[in-house]
Amino acid sequence: MKFEFVASSVKPAVPESHRTVTVTPEDLPLFCPTRADNRWNMHPRVFIPLGQSDTTEALCPYCGTLYKLVQNA
Repeated sequence: MKFEFVASSVKPAVPESHRTVTVTPEDLPLFCPTRADNRWNMHPRVFIPLGQSDTTEALCPYCGTLYKLVQNA
């Protein structure tokens, strides 16, 4: 089964000052909200397509959280 991320015109429900979360390859596959998030049930769980096709940044379409993938040091 292959999943494909399709951008939508839905605007995030948070202001431009959204939060940024840095993740590593060990965190993949990634979903938002994460289990570590204190508001884990704030919106439906969505797949964040990091690490696919060299994607290093992705924005959650619901809450606007920006996820950045960094390689291990």
